[in-house]
Amino acid sequence: MECHYYKRVSHARAAFMLTGALLCGAWPSASAKDAATAVWPVDSVWTSNFPFGGEFALVLGQSRLFVVEPGQIAAHAWADGAQLWKSGLKATARPVADEGRVFIAADEQIHALSEVSGHLEWRLPTGTVSIAPVARAGWLVVANDNGIMRAVSTSNGRVIWEKALSAPLATPPAIDGDLIVGAFADGRISGWSITDGSERWTREVGTRPVQLLAASGQAFVAGEDGRLISLRYRDGRQNWAYSFGMAIVGRLASDNLHVYATTIDNSVRAHTFNGHQHWRQPLASRVVDGLFADADSVFVPQSNGEIRIYLAERGTRAGRVVASPTDAVVLGGLVATGSGNDLRMAITTSAASRLTVTAYRRAGLGASSAVSGPPGAPLSLSRPGGRP
Repeated sequence: MECHYYKRVSHARAAFMLTGALLCGAWPSASAKDAATAVWPVDSVWTSNFPFGGEFALVLGQSRLFVVEPGQIAAHAWADGAQLWKSGLKATARPVADEGRVFIAADEQIHALSEVSGHLEWRLPTGTVSIAPVARAGWLVVANDNGIMRAVSTSNGRVIWEKALSAPLATPPAIDGDLIVGAFADGRISGWSITDGSERWTREVGTRPVQLLAASGQAFVAGEDGRLISLRYRDGRQNWAYSFGMAIVGRLASDNLHVYATTIDNSVRAHTFNGHQHWRQPLASRVVDGLFADADSVFVPQSNGEIRIYLAERGTRAGRVVASPTDAVVLGGLVATGSGNDLRMAITTSAASRLTVTAYRRAGLGASSAVSGPPGAPLSLSRPGGRP
């Protein structure tokens, strides 16, 4: 599901502070077998204050943190938080970044801006877009509100193919390998070839999809009825369905061991790829959007700004990242990009009359293949036109 929190957050005449500080300590375990330490060394600290008067969202690129407001998008450097450039585009959906460009739906067009300079590289008429597009390894897939889906080369904006869908998508599409997966509000899930848009399969799941994740040869669907459903890439056949009996909240995440989900009872759950629930852990505070997995760990953001860290294999607590100040409340959710030593995160909190975006960078830990929604790990894909 697209995260529209920046369309709901409004604090007139509030101060907006960007700060990059890392606060983490190992969380004491309940027993010796649970003992684990999360290595989170401080990487950088920067602060920038400027007036803020409306809604916003965060987007992470290769070298920039993008702050999206109703009337502009601004790029900030990871090294010191300095604002490097800004654009007056008014985004109608969450922008996406890939391979040095940020793609913004505005004025019934997709605008491709250089991540480094903000220079407009190309634009493409699309009609109104309110569902976030997806960009991966040279491909940009965008579906407009009239149900037209296009696959576009990110390098030059050339449309590789387009097709009319039977209805607009309910969630952002997902890309994995050579497959695009899309979810419709009536409970249909479809898979299309990324190279030419041909339909490979369509399946009914019997519920409105609220989240979609494509990873490890499966399309994972979070249903409005509280079920987590797995469909196989080859023909869309259902592998399994697990009922939580309650709402699934926030995005899904996956690594090479499990698919992860958070539920409205403030729990994080890990399921093996055969559908078995391997472990479940309760949380002290309300879970918020932004769950992701990387390097054998699972990162779970909570409404108080704390990010709990769990070992993927056993679900034991491995540490935490603590928001400051202590009375902070998360607005929206956590965003992340990269993996291993290149993992970066940002989260937005509100305390008193101040809005704070805290940026975290990970260092010193080994990389591990992982996919989250949206995934940050590189994928083996062919580029438009067959280029490797």
